[in-house]
Amino acid sequence: LIAHAEDAEGNVLFVPPDQMEWSIAEGIDVIDLSTNGIVSAKKLGTATVVVTDIDSGASASVAIEVIATYDDLLTVAMHLDLTEVTNNPSPHRWNISSLSEEIDQMMADSASAGVDKILFRVDCEGEVMYQSPTHTVYEGAPETEFAVQQDALGQCVEKAHEYGMELWAWIEIFENGYSAGGHWDRYFADRPYLWLLRKGWDEPLTWREREFWFGMPCYAYPEARQRRVTEFAELASMYDIDGFYICTRKHGVPQDSGNFNYGYNPVIVEEYKRRWGVDPSEVVDATEPTSLAAQRFSQLKAEYITQLIREAHEVVDGLPFVVQVGYMTCSVDTDYAYVDYRTIFAEGLSDRAWCLRVSRNNALNVCGRTIPTSGWYRIYEWSDIVRDNGQRDYSDHGINPEMRARHAAAIRNALADAVRQGHDEVTFHEQYWFEVEDLYPILRAALDEPVL
Repeated sequence: LIAHAEDAEGNVLFVPPDQMEWSIAEGIDVIDLSTNGIVSAKKLGTATVVVTDIDSGASASVAIEVIATYDDLLTVAMHLDLTEVTNNPSPHRWNISSLSEEIDQMMADSASAGVDKILFRVDCEGEVMYQSPTHTVYEGAPETEFAVQQDALGQCVEKAHEYGMELWAWIEIFENGYSAGGHWDRYFADRPYLWLLRKGWDEPLTWREREFWFGMPCYAYPEARQRRVTEFAELASMYDIDGFYICTRKHGVPQDSGNFNYGYNPVIVEEYKRRWGVDPSEVVDATEPTSLAAQRFSQLKAEYITQLIREAHEVVDGLPFVVQVGYMTCSVDTDYAYVDYRTIFAEGLSDRAWCLRVSRNNALNVCGRTIPTSGWYRIYEWSDIVRDNGQRDYSDHGINPEMRARHAAAIRNALADAVRQGHDEVTFHEQYWFEVEDLYPILRAALDEPVL
């Protein structure tokens, strides 16, 4: 028998193998026996299967219920942060003395659990997590330093590919320093004018006077863009990575409005004056974010962010980009930093929208209506790790049955929510918790469950 299952829109549907006896006729692109059926279900519900007898050519239509598992519908991505898996005082952190074995085990566990992509954090608050010849390489926790020195990124790329997964660089374009974390790119620290300057700033630019948004680059300067573009170029040339996930969040948001009180660098002020004939510091008011003057200011700064992504595209030899659509960056009147997603997606600068705490519908409203989307899901709550004093505490982490059950529920809820919203990819934050709580078997079981 040759079975051909489509919905009214022509989407190929998954037919449960136990409901049909398959055979293949040469030249007919229908069902592949080696994979037990086509498993690219895009629609669920009742479908019509056309069954054709090879000898007589007689056909009959059979109505069946189309089912799929979460694994059929979703690509699974996982955030991997070296600072978490090497440095936290957990009994389940990596044993640095056997780093290669730890990496091999993590990649094997991830693949067996159904993970398709590893998103490796390649920079930490302005310091890179790979052996860069030009950028400030991570310094701090000895275990993390050692992992970087031993080229953990290169080892993870090799092992991810060996186990059939992709590895993408998770790169933070707004993170060139975080004073509270004690990390920063020394190039920018030596040139603080390359960070966004505060309204009313004055010389000399000193770290203590808060004249700038610490670590937030001003991409209006070609020099600042080039600094970041070289990171893209190095990663693309030094490592066999599969693409870039571009993060648009940042540690250390100003207490006042970062969007409207910062960005008064001379290059931006002069361009604003050229276009609209007035100094933005005289007309932009953070208490009136919806005013025309404020929105012009927000949009102007966003143009330079878009230009950064254009220039990065030119140096990565065709590798794909995925840009994070963050809840703090979608609106032109945000207090954070506006990103012009509509232009980015209209120009094909991102292959999908990576939705950070925004619904798929909201993301499509700012990106365009035909963009594939990834849902971002954190499987833990801050109450799991932050104590009453506001400090992180990992000391009692292990396989705690109550916490593990809560995280298991979070995994299942994430998969169900992603399908319900229409995402075709789910991103879990972060891999550390899968190590600590041994959540890999739970993810595998959840992916194998039928979508209800």
